[in-house]
Amino acid sequence: GGQLKKAERLSARLGDVLSYLYLATSALKYYYDHGAQKADLPFIKWSLEYSLYQAKTALFDFYRNFPVRPLGLLMRGLLFPLGFWAEYPSDKLSSKLAKSAMEV
Repeated sequence: GGQLKKAERLSARLGDVLSYLYLATSALKYYYDHGAQKADLPFIKWSLEYSLYQAKTALFDFYRNFPVRPLGLLMRGLLFPLGFWAEYPSDKLSSKLAKSAMEV
């Protein structure tokens, strides 16, 4: 029972990574399919930053909870030798987004 739950949680984290990457690509597709409007840019930028940050978090949680801990750390080091640069969207960007939403 316990091993199955652990495997399910690991699998769910990879599912989260895939979902957030799908959301990021969907935002980009929307942006380009609708003529890359300058007014949409803050929304797209926030969506991408948020999605990549969440994907990074889920992926790093996957590595940290990998059943063979040294192997998880090795995978993280090989795939992200310089770390992962994705950060949560800034308050400045969130304010810009709110301003843009009120103007529409």
